[in-house]
Amino acid sequence: LEISFKHDDSCKAYVVMHKKYFLPKLPTGYEIIHAGKKISNVDLGFQGDDTGDNISDLNLYLNELTVTYWAWKNTRSDYVGFSLYRRFFAIKDHFSIDRASPEYVPIGKNYEHILTMNEAKKLLKDCDIIFNGYVTSEVYMKKILAVLMTLVMMIIHQQME
Repeated sequence: LEISFKHDDSCKAYVVMHKKYFLPKLPTGYEIIHAGKKISNVDLGFQGDDTGDNISDLNLYLNELTVTYWAWKNTRSDYVGFSLYRRFFAIKDHFSIDRASPEYVPIGKNYEHILTMNEAKKLLKDCDIIFNGYVTSEVYMKKILAVLMTLVMMIIHQQME
């Protein structure tokens, strides 16, 4: 599979937030987006999922999927990623999820080990999806499966247009 990235925004990661949380400067290609902005009582000062074609008013029921829908309908990136709140993909060489492992290194006080878009592009040459395989709860796994099913439905719908 040969991947060509058509433009600078070909790989983008949205950091999904619904409440204030301090984040240090994020690597190029990451953008904070306010989930459920249309129904929020607080303006976080970031781009919201309430512009363009959106379902922001359904955030109470769909949670992060309102941002997934927004990105699908309103961005031109070839690859889109999502970091929920303060959870990020990290460079494997620098991070182990197992705190008991000798390889464990926290993601960093300044988030210096966050996966960059250039690193993501390299990974995407060998696969279509970058996915965190570490899941600790059945409830979380069901959420992940719901997101994946939504993405599959979006792809099918897009191909039918």
